[in-house]
Amino acid sequence: MSVRNVLDWLEAAARLAPGSTAVDVPGKAMTWEQVWQAARETGSFLAEQVDAQQPVLILMDKSPDCLCAMLGVVCAGCFYTPL
Repeated sequence: MSVRNVLDWLEAAARLAPGSTAVDVPGKAMTWEQVWQAARETGSFLAEQVDAQQPVLILMDKSPDCLCAMLGVVCAGCFYTPL
């Protein structure tokens, strides 16, 4: 499989090494599968709230949850702007 975008890359990482650590910061660690799952859940929610190709503002501290939010926006077919 060729990787065409960040979602292809994330899905491949979650499939090849689901239990491996993707993010590890003090207080929170996430595996590739957890990141992929959180991104899909966020994307599904956003897809019900906004039309595709719309901007989504993200106001969060730098964290694994913020990363998942950014990837979720991309899953919804939108683009994000961090504030």
